[in-house]
Amino acid sequence: MEKEQIPAAGIVNDKFHIVSDYNDVIDEIRSEECPQARNNEDKAFIKGQRFNLFKNPWNPKLGAKKSL
Repeated sequence: MEKEQIPAAGIVNDKFHIVSDYNDVIDEIRSEECPQARNNEDKAFIKGQRFNLFKNPWNPKLGAKKSL
């Protein structure tokens, strides 16, 4: 629908699209940082944190908390 057809309509953000956008931003940041890493160990660390970054931050498991 066009803005002219429904001028009073507001933008609605649903949870799925907010989380999807968040995941896209995290992936973009990681892909920018990986080439700037100094050595293979740093690169492996950056690549290995994807799952931990997408997990629920309010209830981390012990291993995820230690690695971050």
